[in-house]
Amino acid sequence: MNAPSPPADPEIAAIVESTSQLLRSLSQRIVSDDSESEHDMPPPVPIASSKLHSVVEGLCEKGDFRNALPVAMRLSMQQPLDCRAAYLLATCLQRLNQPALALGIFGSCTQIEGDRPTPGPLFRAGECLAAMGQKEEAISALETAIDLARSDAEHAEIQGLAEQKAGALRLELQLPLST
Repeated sequence: MNAPSPPADPEIAAIVESTSQLLRSLSQRIVSDDSESEHDMPPPVPIASSKLHSVVEGLCEKGDFRNALPVAMRLSMQQPLDCRAAYLLATCLQRLNQPALALGIFGSCTQIEGDRPTPGPLFRAGECLAAMGQKEEAISALETAIDLARSDAEHAEIQGLAEQKAGALRLELQLPLST
């Protein structure tokens, strides 16, 4: 896999590069099981979570998921109980054709939300399940997203998309259409 070309904005390019280097260093330490190298590695330059969030969202809006991924990983590590951070990370993985990895993180989003889940993570989980060939499970996730979306007009777009995807999957499986 080729390395992504750096973002045009030098500040964003620096954040992507420094975060990528940090993740490579952590990965090398894990692979080599070298606890001594921890002292050799300089601490990462702190970056405010709000800045990381803004960078990830901007890169995702541009469709630059390969550059967004390391920044989303760092954001998620900095804010492990922030559903928005987890959602962005899972979105990057999903868009980079890693539905199984994304599915687990979308599930974490729903767990983080607790007793007030939103339809977005369930809708995306349904997409991931469909991409993995688990169509009946995908329909179930999509129907749950539809039910949640019905309770809030803000989620009308997700409801419509989920209804379309669930309907298409039902046709593929020759199941009766939901009413």
